[in-house]
Amino acid sequence: MAPNYLKTMQKKNTGITAVPLIIALVLMISLGAFFISLMLGKHIGAPWLAQATKALFIADAGVEYTAEYLKGYGNWTTVPDILSTTFGSGTFAVAFTNKAQNSVTAASTGTFGSAIRVMSIQFMRSGLLAQHALSWLDNVEMKDSAIITGDPTSPYNTTSGEAPVPITPTGVTWGDLTITGIYNFPAGTYYYDTLEIKESAIVTVSGPVTIWIKDKFEMKNSVIFNWGGSAANLLLIAAGIDTKFELKNSVMFKGGIYAPNSGVKIELKNSALIAGAIVGYEVEMKNSSILMFDPTAGVNTGGYPETSGIKAINWGEI
Repeated sequence: MAPNYLKTMQKKNTGITAVPLIIALVLMISLGAFFISLMLGKHIGAPWLAQATKALFIADAGVEYTAEYLKGYGNWTTVPDILSTTFGSGTFAVAFTNKAQNSVTAASTGTFGSAIRVMSIQFMRSGLLAQHALSWLDNVEMKDSAIITGDPTSPYNTTSGEAPVPITPTGVTWGDLTITGIYNFPAGTYYYDTLEIKESAIVTVSGPVTIWIKDKFEMKNSVIFNWGGSAANLLLIAAGIDTKFELKNSVMFKGGIYAPNSGVKIELKNSALIAGAIVGYEVEMKNSSILMFDPTAGVNTGGYPETSGIKAINWGEI
């Protein structure tokens, strides 16, 4: 009996050992098929991934292009969309929403092959003239019923890093000009040692005007300068280290004044009225003078980069 029992057990053990081998073989075949399928999927998906990556880069290029594009518009409420623009072997197009005077949301759509990626970004003006009615570096004095309207953050004490001193132009002719009647500045850039506007003169500008002042700018006695025009089209810039700006006796001025140079002083007095923005080293407002904030001051002139900077926020893919 014993020998027959042993033979029966050996046969059973042999059958049991074959089962794991069959299972292992099936698993190996399954894994092999999986990896072959994975490799084929990667081979097929690689071109799509490349196209999608390039489309994203093109959408980013559209964002960079838009930052420069917006500098050409003083008021972003009317900025037109950017139509399909070729970039490399793809294209981008930009659509604007949430349009406001100094902020706008842009959606840049990049296309490469069959891939499409969209980047959304909000742009805002960042120059000091666009952020604050009155920015000063060394000293500001307001007294005798002088007021600032339209900007609860002013006066704002800035730093030299935020308001770099303008580099005085060279190779230009500086002159003196006194205006006492009706006068118009055609669009352009002007350079004066002294510019005086007085005795009820009425001065207009035809397009963007930048005026550099080396020694003194004076408005007095019921003078009107660009009051019927756009603040975006007029910018005065201090060119010296001791330039003086004086606006007094019921004058009206619409535009920007950029004068962070050490030693430069800006005075508004005796019911002087400004609609725009001021960046100064030392500023004095008194005797019922009024500064009404207009964040577009000087942005069309291109006279100095700090007057019309643009910053981007809330950047992301949608």
